[in-house]
Parts: sequence; structure tokens; C-alpha cells
Amino acid sequence: MKKSKRLGFLFLSALISVALSFTSCSDDDDDSNDNNGSGSGSATIGTTEISFSQGILEYYGPYQTGSDMYQYTIALASSGLTYQSESGTGDLMLFDVYTRSSSFGGGTFNFTNYSPEAGTSNYVSLMLNLQASTFTADQIFRATEGLIEITQDGASYDISFNLTMQEYDQETYMPIGDAQTLTGSYSGSMAYYDYIGKSKKHRINLTAPAK
Repeated sequence: MKKSKRLGFLFLSALISVALSFTSCSDDDDDSNDNNGSGSGSATIGTTEISFSQGILEYYGPYQTGSDMYQYTIALASSGLTYQSESGTGDLMLFDVYTRSSSFGGGTFNFTNYSPEAGTSNYVSLMLNLQASTFTADQIFRATEGLIEITQDGASYDISFNLTMQEYDQETYMPIGDAQTLTGSYSGSMAYYDYIGKSKKHRINLTAPAK
């Protein structure tokens, strides 16, 4: 049994109030093998080029008790990070997607700032030069709109995305500059982890302060 964690910050929706919440729990899933999938991907935001070599698909079961909508989290990471053991330094993209199926088969997901529905994503974050041991990054972005498309062929996945991203200051938790376009893709395998009935660990969840 291993105490597993998820990377991140919890940024509450408020003008000034900010909370940092790291939630970890022990479970029976053995993440010690650091199976992070294998593939090739790239992305561009502004003038910054990003490369991905790992893909992870996490299943969290029904969105709510009794719901017929199911939640998945996908992580794309560069080669410098070891996602499951949270070590190393590199770039990381996380996004949640919602489907009507408990068996993931891909789909088209529109980003929403509201409560999720099947065929949507309500959470996308991008962390550049993330230091896994300290949960700090040079830059952190959160999506405000856009589209994610995922196709599956056996154990292989093709992911493409075109998103509008807002950068946030990690000390003031306020937006920085203008929104930027993030485009990219990933092709390859994704390591699958079943976290049904278990809380998410170490999420990065930046929510823009209320206007």
C-alpha cells in the first residue's frame, strides 16, 4: 500500500480569499511502478514550445452518487517528470473530461466554465517547468475556453486541443497579461489508473477571482 498524491494547488473562487489544499489518501492502488504511458506530443503557447512523452488516464467513476456521467482525468507530461511518484522537473498538462460511459472511448469535449455535462471539460491546467517535489512552476495557466478531441484505437490514443489559456501569478493569484492560445497534440499509449471511490490527490485547480 502506497500513499499516492496528485500535484497541485487549490485556488478558491474569491476576490481575496486563497486556500492551499493538498489532499492525500492511502489506497490499494500500487502506483510504485511509475507506469506513465509512452507517446509523442507537442504544444505551443505564445512563443513557448512544449514536448510530451507520457500519457496517463485516471478514472474517478460517477461524477456524483447515482449519476450516469463519468469523470476522467488525463495527464500529459514531458520526459523530465515522473508523474505517479511526483519526482523530477518538467511540463505538465492536466484536464478533466466527462462522458456517459464508464469505459473510456474518447470523444469531443468543449470547455465550460459552468457545471460539467457529458462531452465537456471544466478543468484544464498547464504548468511549465514544474518542480514536482515543491509543487511550484515557472508559469501556471488555466483554460477559459476551447476544444479537446480524443480518438482511441485499441491501446493507442490521439489527442488534439485548441484552448484559450490565462496565466496566473502564483503569489498574488491574479491573472497575468492577456489570454494566450494553446494548441497541440499527443499520440501514443496512456497508462490507466482506476481511482473510483477515491478522492483526487494534489490537484492544481485555478479558478479566476469573481468579478
